[in-house]
Amino acid sequence: METEFNSPGLFSILTLSYGGGFIVLIAQVACIYHVMKHGKPFHWIWLIFFFSIIGIVLYVIIEIRPSLGKVNWQAIQWEMMGADNRIVARRQRLEESPTLKNRYLLADELTKAGRSAEAAEVLGEGMQGVFADDAELMLRVVEALQDCGKFQDAAKLLDRIEPSKAPDFHLRYRTALARSWSRSERVQEAETEFHQLMRPQSSERPAYYFSELLQYQGKSTEARQVLQDIIQRYRRGNSVWRFHEERWYQAAVKTLKVLPRK
Repeated sequence: METEFNSPGLFSILTLSYGGGFIVLIAQVACIYHVMKHGKPFHWIWLIFFFSIIGIVLYVIIEIRPSLGKVNWQAIQWEMMGADNRIVARRQRLEESPTLKNRYLLADELTKAGRSAEAAEVLGEGMQGVFADDAELMLRVVEALQDCGKFQDAAKLLDRIEPSKAPDFHLRYRTALARSWSRSERVQEAETEFHQLMRPQSSERPAYYFSELLQYQGKSTEARQVLQDIIQRYRRGNSVWRFHEERWYQAAVKTLKVLPRK
């Protein structure tokens, strides 16, 4: 007696099994992409790959679910606009309401788009009246000028700043000072300053710009190691660390892609 393999029941089971496996595969790919995109610890990749459903469930519960209640849908929609459209919107908003906050928001968008020279110009235009000697505004101009390679102009403005005692401002000011020294005859002082700033590991900002100094000196191997250390610390860090340091993680990943190997 011949066995019939084309029965509706068997066909349904095979279809369901194939479809279920395909869905699991898609979920695995999505989760692994999320791990890579957001700098989650690498052990998640192995767990998701080898234990599929269990790994996916654990990853969603531990890494994704806690952030679902904090999703800012307006921010997501804003990011989906694209860099050029966001810059146009910010520029229009600044024209309608020329506040310092709107000036900072436009400059931030320009900086993220790699247009630091324009960001420095936008910020510099705000240095008028009561804001002519505003320390925060001047420091932002300095940072933008340094980002676009205008270190001499940045150094002149840096000398005018009365540094605030606020921890974040103090760190940014000292980092800007070290970056300025790195392009002058005070390179040794810049290296010493960077090492002092990096010791507390309160932020990856000094480490990232120390790698910039190493690149300027032609030390690509050392610079690459510093950038890789930033990435490793980010992946091993807790959610709070990753939230605050994502900018430097993304910058390190981007720089590593174009940094020549020697």
